Amino acid sequence: MKFEAFGKLRMRNVCKVGLLFSNDAVWKSVASALGDGFLRVPGDEFAVYWTANPFPTPLVTEWAGGPPARAPLRLGVRAGHSAAAALRSGRI
Repeated sequence: MKFEAFGKLRMRNVCKVGLLFSNDAVWKSVASALGDGFLRVPGDEFAVYWTANPFPTPLVTEWAGGPPARAPLRLGVRAGHSAAAALRSGRI
């Protein structure tokens, strides 16, 4: 039964960007905004953000899956652009 289920799985598009913060003040602000280290933003180019929490690594991963994962490439969005926009708008 498990093998039948595995046979029905399909691979789809995924776009994952890692942002490593070098400015401690900015990182502390971002980490504070993310709270427990996970943020979901439905409708955003990247709908999910997470940190390496509980590890104090200044890294945020943004993730999009399925058809939305194609949008950043189709729109010519460079890595980090959506995160910068999210920071400016206060989403993270």
